[in-house]
Amino acid sequence: MIDDEIKERIKSIVGEKNFTDNTIDLLSYSQDGSEAEGTADAIAWVTTTEQVSELMKLANEKRFIVVPRGAATGLSGGAVASQGLIMDFSRMNRILEIDTENLTATVEPGVVLADLNNELAKRGTGLFFPPMPASDSVAQMGGSISENAGGVRAVKYGVMSDWVLGLEMVLPTGEVIQEGGKTRKNVSGYNLIGMMSGSEGTLSVITKVTVGLTPIPETQLSALAYFNTTENAGKFIFRLFKSGLNPSAGEILDANTLQSVSNYTGMTFPECGAMILVEIDGDKEDVQRRLKGLEELFKEFKDAGYLLEYKLAWDPVENLELWQARKSALPSMTQIKPTVIIEDTTVPLDKIPVLLKSMEQLAKKYNLMIPCYGHIGDGNIHPNFLCDPRDPDEFARAHEAIKEMGDIVLGLGGTVTGEHGVGTEKKMFMLAEHGQNKINLWERIKQAFDPNRILNPGKIFD
Repeated sequence: MIDDEIKERIKSIVGEKNFTDNTIDLLSYSQDGSEAEGTADAIAWVTTTEQVSELMKLANEKRFIVVPRGAATGLSGGAVASQGLIMDFSRMNRILEIDTENLTATVEPGVVLADLNNELAKRGTGLFFPPMPASDSVAQMGGSISENAGGVRAVKYGVMSDWVLGLEMVLPTGEVIQEGGKTRKNVSGYNLIGMMSGSEGTLSVITKVTVGLTPIPETQLSALAYFNTTENAGKFIFRLFKSGLNPSAGEILDANTLQSVSNYTGMTFPECGAMILVEIDGDKEDVQRRLKGLEELFKEFKDAGYLLEYKLAWDPVENLELWQARKSALPSMTQIKPTVIIEDTTVPLDKIPVLLKSMEQLAKKYNLMIPCYGHIGDGNIHPNFLCDPRDPDEFARAHEAIKEMGDIVLGLGGTVTGEHGVGTEKKMFMLAEHGQNKINLWERIKQAFDPNRILNPGKIFD
């Protein structure tokens, strides 16, 4: 608990206007994008590295919990606090430098991902920051690194950790350290940037970030295809990535998802097992050449009876239209059931057909709707478990099905989270996925960084 004396000391660090313990404010911070819930004792909006350092020193002295929080778009409970102080970074949102010569940007952790790309476009740099999680219009830099977010274009451009060159961070004991910088290669000492990426705010608090940038591709064109079954859609993706066509995105929407999107948007789709969206980017001539290669692959699957129809987008307007269905997938499902539990399974590419078939069988076994969509290009499928908490039986069936899904995924050599993180919601799978020896190592790492267990405890394995 944070008593009145501690609250006054927090106010003296961040200022009266950057502190609240109002009940309504605390309730509004009691959730993220997951089912997890918890109410902190207070909230502090930080604006400088010095404030973060002083707050961590105070927390270490008084032994109260600190939970760093960005936009709270996370889907695993990582930003939820059941006690202690929420440290909000939304006001620490400056773009500090755009260095076009070194292809880097240095920003504060509260910078929204899309805002960085908008600023790059506004300045006419011809550069962009590739990671694009679905929530990029609101997701902030610090949280996206802490969760090692991925997104639609991760199949070509990688995830957040592939673009982070430097970090300024505050340890749980209050020390400020710098790691990396603007160099593209750096192997001096342990890779702390890699360790912080995906650590979910349990090891340090990020206060400044230097990321790499890259030139905007000249052309981005897409194609879609409708397959008779989800299994055959999965087989197509496996072939696509062996073909050397190097797509920048590969997405799937199964039949249930398409029906949901149709009800939500009025869009119509042919009766099918699944739709695949493929994006190819690069210079214009090369993109057109590869798009023709994609068409040849489509024809091969159509001749075999696996593909029903396909469409190529040869201009940017058509390209945007093709992606409307994918962007509508999640919001459409919230119209069906009040709770949508979004899972984050990732399997080897050759196991995608098995995973998709298994989700269909799981839906029948538990009498649930489990629409699947996601980043099939890198094996990252999002089964969505639709349920109503007001129906205890259905709610219980959904959670039993999720447990069985974990067993299926791990049996296929996969992971229960490819990009959303563990938080509190996937802790139950960690022993089965990683084993006790690795968890013991994590415990020792946590102890070295955070001896008093004050920084976002109770997450991942703690």
